[in-house]
Amino acid sequence: DHETGRSIAYFDQNGETLQTQTKSYSKSTIMAAQSIDDRLGRSAITTLQAPTSKQNFQYDYRFVRNPASTGRYDIEFFDTPQTLTTPDPVGNQTTGTLGWYYSNNNSLETNVPTTGFPYSRTEFYSDGTGEVKRAASAGDQHRMGSGHEILTGTFPVHNELVEYFQNRVIALPGIEQSPVSNDVGVQSVIRDQNGKYSLTIADKSGKTLMAARNLEEGETATLVVSNNIKSQVVNSQA
Repeated sequence: DHETGRSIAYFDQNGETLQTQTKSYSKSTIMAAQSIDDRLGRSAITTLQAPTSKQNFQYDYRFVRNPASTGRYDIEFFDTPQTLTTPDPVGNQTTGTLGWYYSNNNSLETNVPTTGFPYSRTEFYSDGTGEVKRAASAGDQHRMGSGHEILTGTFPVHNELVEYFQNRVIALPGIEQSPVSNDVGVQSVIRDQNGKYSLTIADKSGKTLMAARNLEEGETATLVVSNNIKSQVVNSQA
């Protein structure tokens, strides 16, 4: 077999990935991608790949530079109360760094999109669960604070299904109706990049009871079939 390239990964003392590098023998370049932690040590940023200026594998401590290109891009620039929704762009002045490759300074390739935010960003809830709150994609139009983040949340179900079960009896006559508890399980809510909401409710064993989404103007309700019940989807305004 003919070997075409090699890869290496660098980890911190907790076994979390810091940086991955891939070397292509055909191009003689080393491409790197970096993970950056938030203020609580959770992996919050994953960069796009970009070529380094190294000829051999070597951890690049300043692969992602701060706006002035004088040091590392860290929590000061994306995870403080001031920068959470208005993050600073990565530095683009130094050859062989992430920001340089995705800027107009790039002299290696001409068709690389330019952005000050060549990374995806994850924000977590501050309740100790470690659950993802928001996720933003790479690019100026999708960065954190752009309004195009994916928003997620998981909440207990209490009285939200009272009207639903009443409508189910009417919409699906003849189907055996199970006894209803106001505390049936968990609801998961997602808002996508375009601001559209969807809702899934599962029982305590994790089985899906119903799924719903916003109805657009002019749309009609549809029938959703799960493993447990047939559910008439109603207009769910989040």
